[in-house]
Amino acid sequence: MEEERGGRCGPNVVSYTCLMRCLCESGRLEEALGVLDRMGLNGVEPNRVTLRTLLKGFCDKGRVDEAYRIVESMVGKERGISSRECYSVLVVCLLRAGDWEGAQGLFGRMLERGVRPDGVACNSVMREICKRRCFLDGYNWIGVLEEKGASFVDSDVYSCLLAGLCEEGHMVEAVKLGRKIVENGVRIEDACGDCIVEAMEKVGECHLASEILRMKEENKSELIEEN
Repeated sequence: MEEERGGRCGPNVVSYTCLMRCLCESGRLEEALGVLDRMGLNGVEPNRVTLRTLLKGFCDKGRVDEAYRIVESMVGKERGISSRECYSVLVVCLLRAGDWEGAQGLFGRMLERGVRPDGVACNSVMREICKRRCFLDGYNWIGVLEEKGASFVDSDVYSCLLAGLCEEGHMVEAVKLGRKIVENGVRIEDACGDCIVEAMEKVGECHLASEILRMKEENKSELIEEN
């Protein structure tokens, strides 16, 4: 590949990343890592896709420690990817490899150190929390994310979390989250709306229930108009 550099078109980040993906899919991880080194030698900066390709390959094979070392080798090295991106990509790769404890731990350490996870990492972690039905944990994480200025959570996650809190009877937290959702104009997913409204009415939060119902109907109308 490097021989092409003397011609009219040398290898770029796309061609290097494609090569890396093929090597990772073939289980040739050391060679894939070598491609990253060759990119540096040839002045080609890796991008987010490059990093995700490499980290996914190592995480999928259970070689998590090496994935961490790859990230650490890139952080602060002016390699075209910020620390935030590096760690966020690793969080997502750990989740996809089924390493929930590792992903959750890294996510927490990022926030403790002032490194704000990006939207993909935030939503991936929050969706996994909802999938595991750890709704109180999710509620607490929302508070931490907002405190750290990293609240990039999508509306479907808010809806699922609020519905889960209502379903499990955590109504103090549900009411607080519901008010926050109304104040911020977060869209309520239609599938979650009815159970949320019913739960709010049962605990006497009729005004909040009516506001959530109104927002749900407005969002439903907007979706119909778009289609």
